[in-house]
Amino acid sequence: MKIFHLTLAIAGILVLSACARQPETLATTRGSRDIAPVAGQKNPAIQYGGGDGLSMATAVVILHAKGEDDGVRAEYNWIAIHHPDWKTRGQALLQGKTGIYDQIICVKPDGKTVNVFFEISGFFGKY
Repeated sequence: MKIFHLTLAIAGILVLSACARQPETLATTRGSRDIAPVAGQKNPAIQYGGGDGLSMATAVVILHAKGEDDGVRAEYNWIAIHHPDWKTRGQALLQGKTGIYDQIICVKPDGKTVNVFFEISGFFGKY
């Protein structure tokens, strides 16, 4: 009986943690973080498509991400590879006309703010 209660408690925790990651977080800013190049992608199948990411229309597309953790890691890796001197200052989830996007707010060495967009429909909501 104790195993049943433990299993039930773990299931409840998992449900609550999944609910905490619902799309109500649209257009919220997550904390700041410096970008450090990562030695290797945990998912070597990750590929990048799309454009330069400077608008929703030219958003970078993350291909072959297994889930959100994999996809978000790939976003930060893309920035570290293409703009190693930029620092991140926030992140927002946006609903566009053609998909769901992560907007990562970056600061260039000259202090100017730049938004980088990633089309994330392929992995959003997958764990």
